[in-house]
Amino acid sequence: MKILSELRDIERLSPLVIRILGQNPGPKTLQGTNTYLVGKGPDVILIDSGEPDNDKYCKLLKKAVNEYKLNVKSIVVTHWHSDHIGGYPSALKSLNLSLPYRKIPHDMDQHFVDTSQCKPLTDKEEISVPGASLTVHHTPGHTSDSISLLLREENALFCGDSILGESSGAFDNYIDYMNTLRFYKELKPEVIYTGHGIEEKSETIDTYIEHRAKRESIILKFLRKEKSSISSNDLTLKVYENEGIIHIPLLLLSAQEIVSLVLEKFERDGTAHKDSNGNWMPN
Repeated sequence: MKILSELRDIERLSPLVIRILGQNPGPKTLQGTNTYLVGKGPDVILIDSGEPDNDKYCKLLKKAVNEYKLNVKSIVVTHWHSDHIGGYPSALKSLNLSLPYRKIPHDMDQHFVDTSQCKPLTDKEEISVPGASLTVHHTPGHTSDSISLLLREENALFCGDSILGESSGAFDNYIDYMNTLRFYKELKPEVIYTGHGIEEKSETIDTYIEHRAKRESIILKFLRKEKSSISSNDLTLKVYENEGIIHIPLLLLSAQEIVSLVLEKFERDGTAHKDSNGNWMPN
């Protein structure tokens, strides 16, 4: 597995952006969930809130707010995954705040937060504090409710988990995800602030698109090698046979989901089909 860059717990990344690391490293979260304070101060916007009840993160968030003499005026959540929305109640408590969270609603939200506290976001909405303006873009693919935020003053893109630093992203809808990547390419951001890992440059968007196209080609190649139909999970093991992720259950599950979604795309475009047993064959 690739050795990831070391990230500091609290780091100013630009005159308008401070990153606070979520203190939840793991195979899928990498160094941990990135949360961001955005604005020149004292008023700022918090993007994402970490996982539920993580005291280490809450102490860091409070430390950053106090040391930089900041006031959190808005909390924006990029998507429903627990390591992004789950920390909302404890973040409020640690900062002694009473604020709604802003996001595109999703049925899964109710498992982590009191959804009556949601003030729904809309596509192209502007969220601002003095000196910093964020434009909301609905960018589904990683999840159906995923948003990205473009910081106008620095042409910087906060992409949630659609792009990860030094890693590849996961998605629950392949076609939506590819459309989101193409939309990012149109935006031409100067820098991409990821949901996990280091910040990336605009060139990473092309790398992601090329990676997905290459992976799609590999999946089709292995499918066409088979003399009979094959299950999606067995095909995954063949495709990823020489990669370390097949020995890490969480990452293997992600790979299985990716292969399944690509096969569904093949079915829609007439490249492959399922047999009566639900296994896959090329057309």
